[in-house]
Amino acid sequence: MPLTTIQAAAIGSEAFRELAVICAIHHMRDFTAMATALASCGADPAVMTIIDKGYPYHNRDAVDGWLRDLGATMVPYPARAAGIAAHLDRATAADKRTLVFDDGGYVLPVVLDTMPERVAELVGVVEQTTSGIRALDRFEHIPVPVFSVAESALKAAVEAPHVAASVIDAVTDLVRDETWAGRPALVIGYGKLGRQAAKILRDTERMRVAVFDREPVMLVTAHQDGFRVGQDLGQLLREHRPLLVLGAAGAGSLTGAHAYDFTAPAYLASMTSRDYEFPLSEWADAAEHVGSLGDIGHAYVMPGDIELCVLGDGLPLNFHHRESMPNRISDLVFAALLAGGAVLAEPGARGHGPGRNVPLVDAILAASPVMDAYLTLYAEETQRQLLTPSATDCPPYEHQPWCYAQRSETPDTPTVEKVFRDGPDLVPRFAEHLAAVRAERTQSPGVGLPAVSEHRPEPAGGAVRIPHLVAIAAADGPVTDRVLWEVMAGIDVRPWCGLIPERGWFEHRLDALLDLRRKLRAGDLPASAAVSELRAALTGRYLSIRFAYQHQSVIALVLDEIAAEAHGAAA
Repeated sequence: MPLTTIQAAAIGSEAFRELAVICAIHHMRDFTAMATALASCGADPAVMTIIDKGYPYHNRDAVDGWLRDLGATMVPYPARAAGIAAHLDRATAADKRTLVFDDGGYVLPVVLDTMPERVAELVGVVEQTTSGIRALDRFEHIPVPVFSVAESALKAAVEAPHVAASVIDAVTDLVRDETWAGRPALVIGYGKLGRQAAKILRDTERMRVAVFDREPVMLVTAHQDGFRVGQDLGQLLREHRPLLVLGAAGAGSLTGAHAYDFTAPAYLASMTSRDYEFPLSEWADAAEHVGSLGDIGHAYVMPGDIELCVLGDGLPLNFHHRESMPNRISDLVFAALLAGGAVLAEPGARGHGPGRNVPLVDAILAASPVMDAYLTLYAEETQRQLLTPSATDCPPYEHQPWCYAQRSETPDTPTVEKVFRDGPDLVPRFAEHLAAVRAERTQSPGVGLPAVSEHRPEPAGGAVRIPHLVAIAAADGPVTDRVLWEVMAGIDVRPWCGLIPERGWFEHRLDALLDLRRKLRAGDLPASAAVSELRAALTGRYLSIRFAYQHQSVIALVLDEIAAEAHGAAA
C-alpha cells in the first residue's frame, strides 16, 4: 500500500497523537495497512476502537487477530452503541476528543440518535461511502464536520468499476454452472455502482439489461446509455422477467409486495451496505419455504413456486468470502481517508465547518502528494514493481518437471510425507511443493512461489519466519530431516494453519521436533497415552510444522516424555 504509506509520511508522526480514533472500516487485508498508518501518525491503539461489521470477509479471522494484537478495542456491530459510549469514556479519561473513520454511517447517526449530548466529543467524521452520507440525510443539522470522500471526484473516478466487477464476479462464482448470456438482468439504482454494473452485465456477460431508479433523471441517463428503463418497478419485474437482480439503490431496492411481481425464479444480489436492499423478513413471512443454501445464501420459495435465491444472505456480495477490490485501488482511497483525517485534526480544519463541503474536499485531495505519487507509479510507471516476491531475494531456480501426486522422490520409503532428493536445487523444489499444496488446499492458483531459504531469516515489515520440517535423502542414503525456512506475511499465518501459533516455543524445540520425526519413522517411541493420541492425530497426515502448530499440547506432552526417558536412561 505505497500511497497510504506516502500519505502517512506527509501527515507526520504527530498528526493524531492528541486524538482517539474510531474506525468502522471493512476487515480486509488493506485495512491493516491503514491501521498501521494511523499508528505511525500518532494514534494510540489504547484509545482506538474498531467496529466489526461481521461480514464474512475472506481474511476476516486473520485481520481481526492482527487488530487485537495491535491493541485496539474490537466492538461487534450489534453492540456498537454501547461500544461507542465506552470508547468516548476512555477518550475522555485520556483527555482526548475522537476522530471517526467511517464506511457506511455506523458511528455519527448512532451518536446523534442515542447520545446527542456527546456529539461535541467528536472532532469530525471522514466518511468513505455514499450509504454513510445517505444515513445522515434524516438529520436536519449535522453539528460536526463530515469530510466526504464518498462524494469526492477522486472516489467517483476510481472505485465504482472495481466494486461492480467484484459483485458480478461473486455472482458468477457462487452459481458457477449458470449461463448468463442473452438472459435478462435488472439493476435497481443507477448511481455510480449501478451504472458500472449495468455496463458490465451488458458488455461482458452479454445479458439483456433493464434499469430502474426512483429519479427520472437517472432513468434518462440509463436510457441514453442504451438500457431498457421503466418507471413502474412492478411492471418491469413482470415484463422483463429478470434472471438476475442487482440491488444498488442504497436501501430498499424492493418491497415485500414486489415478491409477487416475479413471474419466474431469480437470483438477487446486493451491492450496498448491510442487508438493506431486500425485505428478507417480509419475504420469509410470506414464503412457503425458506431454504439454506450454505455459503450461497438463502432461497425463498414464494406462492406459485417462484424461488427467489438471495445470494450471500442479502449482504453486499463484494465482501462475501472475498476481497472487495485490488489493494492498489483501495490504497488510493485509504490515502484519501488519511488526508481527510489530517485536515479534521488541524485547528480550524482548513475551513471545513459542520456538515459536508465537497468542493473543499476535492480541492484538498487534489493537492495531496498522493496524486503525483499515483501518476508516477501507475501512469508514468518510472518505477514499476510486480507484486510477486523479489526475484533477488529468492534462491536460484532451474525447472525440473515432477509429479505432485507421487508419494516420494525415493522408492520404498515407509512414510506418508514427501521425501525430497538432496541437492543444490532442494530449496526451489520445496518452494514449488509448498505452492502446489496450498493451491490444492484452497482450490485457487497461488501468486508466485513462497520465499524459502536454508538459513534462518530476519523478516521485516510484519512478516514472520516459518521453520518447515523437511525429509531429505541422498541417492543411496537414508531419510534424514532438516529445517528449511519460509518468510510469510504475518497476516497470512492464521488462514494457513487456523490459529496464531506460539512460534518462539517451536523455534526453541526444533532439534527435538526433528528427533521426534525420526522416532516416528522408526517406531521408536514410548508406549503412552500421549503417543497414542499423537499417532491418532497423524492419521492421514505427517509431522509438518503446520501439524505441530495445530497440535501443540500433545506435541509438548510427547517431547516431555522423550526427554524424561532420555534422562532416565542417562541416570
